[in-house]
Amino acid sequence: MSDSERAPISAQTPQPPDPPVTPPDQPPPTPIPPDTNPDPTSDPPEQPMQPIGDPPPGPGDAPPVA
Repeated sequence: MSDSERAPISAQTPQPPDPPVTPPDQPPPTPIPPDTNPDPTSDPPEQPMQPIGDPPPGPGDAPPVA
């Protein structure tokens, strides 16, 4: 038996590692662009959270006395 017949398996061409498993083809979530032309029939967008403190005066509240 010659040395070439006893070659270890590691002498063969190594296989490239398996690519990382990726989820099924799914488009990445696209950020919602701001409404540049809001639909007049849709509900008005929610106002951002107000900072903790005195709330702004509503339509029925008297203006603060300075």
